[in-house]
Amino acid sequence: MSRLREKYELLSAQGISINPPKAEQTAKSLYEALTILDSKASALMAFDGILVAAAAFTVEKAGALDAQRAVTFIAIVIALAAAALCLLVARISYPFLDKVRITPGVPPGLDYSDEIRALDGEVMRRTRYYRIAWRLSLAGLLPFLIMFGLALQTR
Repeated sequence: MSRLREKYELLSAQGISINPPKAEQTAKSLYEALTILDSKASALMAFDGILVAAAAFTVEKAGALDAQRAVTFIAIVIALAAAALCLLVARISYPFLDKVRITPGVPPGLDYSDEIRALDGEVMRRTRYYRIAWRLSLAGLLPFLIMFGLALQTR
């Protein structure tokens, strides 16, 4: 039997001790935070994709001048950088799943301390990446709007 399966079975057993108190609820809340970050990063990535496609399409259709191409390139690079950060947020990698320790005793217990610490660090790290990606996406709008305005003036 795998250690992970053993841990799940212990969770449903009667009389086991779980450390720290309310660890299951804390871990569940942290996993929910990761799920929320994942969905937000996915939406932001879609926005960045639309921004890149619209920038490329606008320049191509407008017979772009050198200034428009430069501004478009900046918008595309910013949006792609934001999308790359979103990939780090939305990735499916949970290296902390096996950090719950089985503690000896009769009956044995479960210690979530390492898992909660790892989850907390992961939520904080992915939140930082998401915030930077969001700011980059917002910043990518400015050169896009400039490029769009230049495209309208050439018509």
